[in-house]
Amino acid sequence: MDVGRLAMERWLPLSLLLFALFVQACSTETAPTDPVEPAPVTGEIRGLVTGDGAPSSGVTVTLSRNGSEVATVLTTGNGEFGFTGLGAGTYAVAISEIAGMICSRRLTATVVAGEETEVSFACITVGTVEGRVTVNGVGAAGILVAMRNATRHLGTKPTAKDGTYRFTNVSTGAKTVWIITEEPCPGTQQENTRRQIEVTVSAGGVAVADFSCTGQVVTGRVTVNGIGEPGLTVLVCYGSPVWDYGCVAPYQATDSEGHFAYTSVHAGSYLPPQDYLVFVESPFGMSCPERPNVPVPAGAAVTVDFPCVRS
Repeated sequence: MDVGRLAMERWLPLSLLLFALFVQACSTETAPTDPVEPAPVTGEIRGLVTGDGAPSSGVTVTLSRNGSEVATVLTTGNGEFGFTGLGAGTYAVAISEIAGMICSRRLTATVVAGEETEVSFACITVGTVEGRVTVNGVGAAGILVAMRNATRHLGTKPTAKDGTYRFTNVSTGAKTVWIITEEPCPGTQQENTRRQIEVTVSAGGVAVADFSCTGQVVTGRVTVNGIGEPGLTVLVCYGSPVWDYGCVAPYQATDSEGHFAYTSVHAGSYLPPQDYLVFVESPFGMSCPERPNVPVPAGAAVTVDFPCVRS
């Protein structure tokens, strides 16, 4: 047997394979590759809380999503706050109440992956405006009290049963408060049918604007078996009423102690001086007297009481 030939036949295929691999390795260049950075999957919310333009520190800021609280932080000394690592979507951002200030305390923020969403709360200092409208010392109910600043109308409030009214969360500074009536109201500025008072609202303070007017008043009390009866309608009419036609409106119902009051503080001749028919719309089983020909002189307050009985 030819040993040399046998060795050659065994090693030739292996030599050819090694040679092919060597050639391939030499002819192929491997280009270096940069590592691929993963796309960001979270975002963040940053914000600022101010009061009258100055940073507000120590304010609690709560982050919620779908009605569930996600996180809570306090604003820094610069009034700033932030939430990080947030999944994309819509969140609610709310701040705690700041004493003596008002602002939108709940805002919506949309988080986008890899981005920063800004949410800011700009609060302002507020105060209160309140007072009472009276005619000859009697509280006038249902009188519309309006308020404005130098640039716009701020609101209208009706007076309560005792003539009081109140505006809350009013921004600081000068305000004008007024009512509409043809009756004189000493101490007010009078322009046609407008009676107005200038007030200044301070931070956390109460500005008072009282309208002490003069005019005609019909007041009194309804009692049933000697006890004040609430919720009964008392009508003051120009003559014999037909389905309440010709009666002074809006109709007055007695308060919790049976008192009622009609006043002339309204635009136009709401309660002009003349004789009136005054009576109670009493329910079945109750008897109340009528008061015909009740004289109401100019500038007078007339008292008309009704001692009713229940059978």
